[in-house]
Amino acid sequence: MRIVSIPVGLTPHHLLALRGISTFMADQLTGPISQSINSGHYDEAVNKTEQLFPTARNARDPNAQALVYLYQAEALYRLMRLEEALEHTRQAAVWLRSEVTQVATYNQAVALYFEGLLHFILRADTHALHAFNTAQEALVQSERFWDFEQNAIRSTTCRTLARWMSTLRNLTGSTPPGGLMIVPVYEMVNRTLTLVDAVPVTPFLVQLPKDALAAYLPENYVPLEIEAVLFLQLWPDVHYLALRILRKGELVRQSQVGDILLIEATSSVSPQEITLTRDMPFVRRADGKIIFGPYEQQDEIFSGIPRLLIKKGTKL
Repeated sequence: MRIVSIPVGLTPHHLLALRGISTFMADQLTGPISQSINSGHYDEAVNKTEQLFPTARNARDPNAQALVYLYQAEALYRLMRLEEALEHTRQAAVWLRSEVTQVATYNQAVALYFEGLLHFILRADTHALHAFNTAQEALVQSERFWDFEQNAIRSTTCRTLARWMSTLRNLTGSTPPGGLMIVPVYEMVNRTLTLVDAVPVTPFLVQLPKDALAAYLPENYVPLEIEAVLFLQLWPDVHYLALRILRKGELVRQSQVGDILLIEATSSVSPQEITLTRDMPFVRRADGKIIFGPYEQQDEIFSGIPRLLIKKGTKL
């Protein structure tokens, strides 16, 4: 299985367009349900979408049913309930195909992308490629529609999503068997922190003394015969990303131009804490954490721990 650290903004609840459903439904999806997903309360998000679904079903609204299912599919994916997430995503795509609006076509492309992503994670590469191809074809039409509506953010999202799928497609035949983490790579392009690639990283065991290991365990856990920990954490709610180094000594003194710095994103940061600009998209704090952002479509700023420096020309 592959675990994919999905880029900021390229998950269903960030991507979907909620036009055409009732105000109540939209408020529930963008409000409490999105908040549960963003805060990592995925069981709560599943329960809330289950409670909301009968409202969409009773209204005989295939569009609303599909959107609720896609929000639920994302929460199920985060809980590693992958088969259920895939079933929900496929059913959502069926409902969206019955709609004839341009917004439904865009949302169907999002559903196909997420279906392809789940197949990619499960190493069902033939199915993943088919879903990605179909999604990319739909995104061409959707980009024209959003351009016509002068919605630059949606139009840019279509291009970024298509580029991300192409990156994943290129990895289908080149990644070794076994557990693997796929991490998105960002660099500065036109003074914006931009998704440019992905790097496969193989997890490995780290030997630690018990007193050091205790710092990584819950407070009520006492390590006994445990001396090794797994790195990376192969769990979809642990978010990793990579920054491509463009100047020698940037962020860490050992870095060289072209190296990739792997970061574990730990939390969002209040804009009042630090001001980042397009000229300064990331900063290393005195405690060693790196603050980075904003991204192409997202205004969020994150704090992260630098975990690994991958030297240019090498992969783990």
